[in-house]
Amino acid sequence: MKTLMKSSVSRLIFSALFVFSCNFSFSQQPWTLEQCIAYALENNIQIKQQQINTRINENNFEQSRLDLLPDLNANGNTSISYGRALDETTYEFTEDEKVLTVNTSIRSDVTLFSGLQQLNTIKSDRYSWQLSLQNLETLKNNVSLNVAAAYLEILFNLELLEVAQEQ
Repeated sequence: MKTLMKSSVSRLIFSALFVFSCNFSFSQQPWTLEQCIAYALENNIQIKQQQINTRINENNFEQSRLDLLPDLNANGNTSISYGRALDETTYEFTEDEKVLTVNTSIRSDVTLFSGLQQLNTIKSDRYSWQLSLQNLETLKNNVSLNVAAAYLEILFNLELLEVAQEQ
């Protein structure tokens, strides 16, 4: 019983010192629960990583939707040659000839049917994006609950410290 009392008193003292050191290191006023939760949500590394994963999944979804659109490519090439050349009308070589060559091309690709693979990819990417959004919200809720539980535990320990001091 004595060891249990000593450990709970030491926990109370440690919690009180932690709260007081946090108050002096950040500001003179104690933080409210809302401030603690907002700080945790803003600076939590896991939340930031999940936000990045959510953006990646959103980009994958948008890319899979854009893959339904046709591709259109246009190319152009021009070249000029000086020197000896073959005159194609007389088949004789001419000296100091200037030859201008222009090549152009336009290409378009359209997938008419791919066994509904593209539509299923769009659905899959949309579900992955929605899942990552839900995971982000779950992570935020878990962090908020953990901060609230720690905050309430510190307040409870401060109350226990006051009761112990009065006794």
